[in-house]
Amino acid sequence: MTLVHFHLADAEGRGLDGSVSLVPTRRVTVRDAIRLPVAQTVKLDKGEATAEVMPSTTQWVWRVSELVAGGIVRYVEVPDKESAEYSGLVDVDPATLDQSSETVAAWETVTRVAQAVLDQIGSIDDKVARAESSAQAAKASEGVAGQESAKAADAAAKALASQTASASSASLAHEAETTAQGLIGEARSIAAQITDKAAQAKSDAATADTAAKTAGDKAAQAIDAQSKAEAASQAAETAMRAATEQATAAGESASAAKASETAAGEAAKTLEQLRKWFPAATMRTDLWVEPVDFAVAGPYEIPGQPAIRLKPVAVYLDGHTSDVDASMASRTTAVATLDGQTLTWVSNATTLLAALKSDGYQPAEVTIKAGGTTVTKHVYLQADQPDGVVGDLWVRTEKLHNGLRYYTGAYGTAAADANSMFFLVDRPREIWRKTIDGWTLLTGKELE
Repeated sequence: MTLVHFHLADAEGRGLDGSVSLVPTRRVTVRDAIRLPVAQTVKLDKGEATAEVMPSTTQWVWRVSELVAGGIVRYVEVPDKESAEYSGLVDVDPATLDQSSETVAAWETVTRVAQAVLDQIGSIDDKVARAESSAQAAKASEGVAGQESAKAADAAAKALASQTASASSASLAHEAETTAQGLIGEARSIAAQITDKAAQAKSDAATADTAAKTAGDKAAQAIDAQSKAEAASQAAETAMRAATEQATAAGESASAAKASETAAGEAAKTLEQLRKWFPAATMRTDLWVEPVDFAVAGPYEIPGQPAIRLKPVAVYLDGHTSDVDASMASRTTAVATLDGQTLTWVSNATTLLAALKSDGYQPAEVTIKAGGTTVTKHVYLQADQPDGVVGDLWVRTEKLHNGLRYYTGAYGTAAADANSMFFLVDRPREIWRKTIDGWTLLTGKELE
């Protein structure tokens, strides 16, 4: 296995969220197992992921679907070495592969649907990013408004202090003016009564008059300062109202951005569920038969004419099955006959008994037709622990259905597509598996 490192980012170098789907272009045989072309999904974390990938050959390559915004589909060759970078994998034209290679067409539709959904998710991500940017701008506006409000409050405080100081100065000036008027009257009275002190009184009066004028100037300055303080207070109130309005608008913008982000998240979840389940649950990939009853004479006895009752079912991409309205027919009546849903093998000296003695038997080919689709399935009767070589038997899965033990898989090259069912004709209550060391009995515990 090769350890492949994936790193997908946008134009600014930020890692993309999503996943990468890897599907081999054909069935691959590895030792005694066949690996089907089933998607291997690698989840990206901030645009990066590491996964073990099987090295490709000249007969097949990996079909890689980048399930992210702006992703593409590539056919790449994975070298047989310890590690490799996804960006360094060599692109391969599928037409240049060996003629025996085949791709799985069913995955093409699923990939396209997933890509379309991811493009929609990418558009929603852009809307969420714009909403987040709007919210950040609103928060910045709110911060600026707060600073302006603080400055206005400080200016109002300074103006109030100046107004208080001006009022105090005006009061002092008024008191000085009153005192000066009293001094003038007293001086005039003394001048009229005491002639020798007239010059001194006149000088005192002049001094008092100068003080009165100075006090009048201070009073005028105080009145002007009071007017300026009132104007500053009004400006501060206007700035406070503007800051409050800006903060309210910023809060509304942030709430709208949060609601948009929540709606985008819910839409992304819904689209993700549709991408995962809707195509797989509605896409029919195969027609199959399931056993209903396997009639035998008894354990360790070969029946004269073994019979199996089957019913047709439809298989969907997500793995579930359901009953389907279909007709069934036996292609070779010399091997087996089909009456309704009951398949009966022909037993005579040259068919069943002779075949069991030679450790092999022909399959009963059952044709299933549903609408415009027709498929053929092989149903085998297998002897218990045959002595001779019976072919390359690969067991895909063991099943216990309505108390009937059987297994499905491929038997030699006649059913290399795994469209086969096997029943042990002389030991219906046991199932044997062929391994490298020989035949192994599967107990009930292993089948659970």
